Amino acid sequence: MTVTYLRLAWGERAVLAPVFVVLLFGALVVAALATLVVVLGDAGDIGSLVTLGSIALVCTAVVLHAVSRHGVGERWATARRLRIVGMSARRLRMLLVAESALLALLASAVAVLLAPAVVLPALVPLLVGQGVIPPGTDVTWRVAAVLATVAGSTVVAVLGTAGAARLLVRGDPVAGGPPGRTGRSRRLLPGVVALLATVAGAALVRVVARTESDETAFLLGFLAVLCLVVVLGCGWDAVVRGAGALRGRVGRRSRSAPALLAARWLRWRHPSTVVVATSIATLLVLYLGGYPAASDDVARARLLEVVGDRWVASSMVADGAVTVAGARGVTLAEGQAVVTSSNDDDADAVRAMSWIALVGGGEARSWVRGLTDAREVPPGPGIVVSRLGAVAGGATVGDEITLGVPGSGQVRLPVVAVADLPLTFGDLLVLGADVPGAATGRVTTLVDRHADVAPDAEVRTATEWVAGLPPGKAVARSGGGGTGETPLLVGAPVLLCLTLAAAATAVTVAGRRADLRVLDRIGMTRAQRVSAVVRGVGVDVLGSGLVAAVLGSGLLALAVRPYAAAVGRDPGIAWVRPAAVLVPLLFTAVCLATAAAVTASVRRGR
Repeated sequence: MTVTYLRLAWGERAVLAPVFVVLLFGALVVAALATLVVVLGDAGDIGSLVTLGSIALVCTAVVLHAVSRHGVGERWATARRLRIVGMSARRLRMLLVAESALLALLASAVAVLLAPAVVLPALVPLLVGQGVIPPGTDVTWRVAAVLATVAGSTVVAVLGTAGAARLLVRGDPVAGGPPGRTGRSRRLLPGVVALLATVAGAALVRVVARTESDETAFLLGFLAVLCLVVVLGCGWDAVVRGAGALRGRVGRRSRSAPALLAARWLRWRHPSTVVVATSIATLLVLYLGGYPAASDDVARARLLEVVGDRWVASSMVADGAVTVAGARGVTLAEGQAVVTSSNDDDADAVRAMSWIALVGGGEARSWVRGLTDAREVPPGPGIVVSRLGAVAGGATVGDEITLGVPGSGQVRLPVVAVADLPLTFGDLLVLGADVPGAATGRVTTLVDRHADVAPDAEVRTATEWVAGLPPGKAVARSGGGGTGETPLLVGAPVLLCLTLAAAATAVTVAGRRADLRVLDRIGMTRAQRVSAVVRGVGVDVLGSGLVAAVLGSGLLALAVRPYAAAVGRDPGIAWVRPAAVLVPLLFTAVCLATAAAVTASVRRGR
């Protein structure tokens, strides 16, 4: 009986090949991350790598688990034949799990060889450029990384296969359809999960709408994204069935051969792996990629209001020659200092240098007053903190903050105002005071007339100056907002999900080879067969992508509101990105091309 299974498995190699490709791709990600973590384990702070790696590992685990389940689920016809000829359910489950473990081990072995030779040499320069890992890191393979790759990939694949195998061998093998498609008990768990995820997502959305912290809103929004993924993954079958029933009542049902095959596709399909992949990719692109971009847009719009009709002059002067007193307009001198608040209990903590701005000039106080809710700004020297910093650090008017530069002394000043301003000029503004040794020499001046600036200064309009800021610099002087990590945060999950979607489509189409050959024998042309299969694929992929895009865009608009309110800007609802449509279209195009290619390659056979 085992020999019979092996022969049938070899006949199913068209189904197993895409599964192996996804397992290999996921194992490469695990191998690269495991090697970096092991190498950098003794190198100090690896917080950025942990953040990036956690997202990548979660997506990889979802992908490996999904493709393993999908590959087994599409082989229900083979499992049915083996059960009919006498193979026990337990033995069939064991053979399926062993087959999945063997594929995962082979994929892990290839990944261990390819990761240090191909993936890491291309990935390390990117991570070094973003400051995630230090330069000169030796990324040769380690035994611990090899073990983590093999164990992680194999365990996730086996778990996915075991669950699908239990469902596959359940029920009467003589039944004509796939097992596990009927019965209230078998639909109860996904329904309960979808209900719980919906309730949790609604609660998270409510908390996001009420919070004042942009960091809290982002993290809770990301949790809501995960809830949306669960809801779409569990409830999409019901949505498609409802849409199909509505179409059958409203419109005339088509009786063409392609339409009948498309209906057969929808009726027999298992929980769609492609739907999960498309939903995850769309939501991650919109949220992880859209949040930094939306925050940057909000900050730039606020800067245009702050600068107004003034000219912006930028110049570099010697550190000792920086002065902001007595100048025309508003002068902001860039600086760096160690910031210690009076309500900071940890006096022995090691603090990094923070960006500040020394503010002066004839219009400085009136300019600052326009950024705050206060009618008057006290005449004495003081510190103006942004509302973002006030929410995060708990600073209020009247608190005292100590600014100092090692080796140059300290200055202790009170907080005189809280400004609705992005961190473009620094974490706080020092008004009417000097911090010894803090100035870097870069000076920005806001003036009403072009003639009021130094001859060697670069003068631009407010619109030109804001447009010339690098990505992320409008959000924070340090280039915050996650802009630098966005390509990696978005690119890796999208590539994983795109590979999963293409492989799952190939597996599903390959599993319909018998149907396609029968239709070929009865006279259906290749174009009709391709059209029928493409219809079935397109309904799931494009529909789920558009639903995810709408939900993701709404969540993004909600999550960016606390940041917009903190900088004094009404966010509105205009944060729908082109990616909201481009990502579903990309997945649809790839899946349709894969389905068409696999369908066209199916021969009549004997």
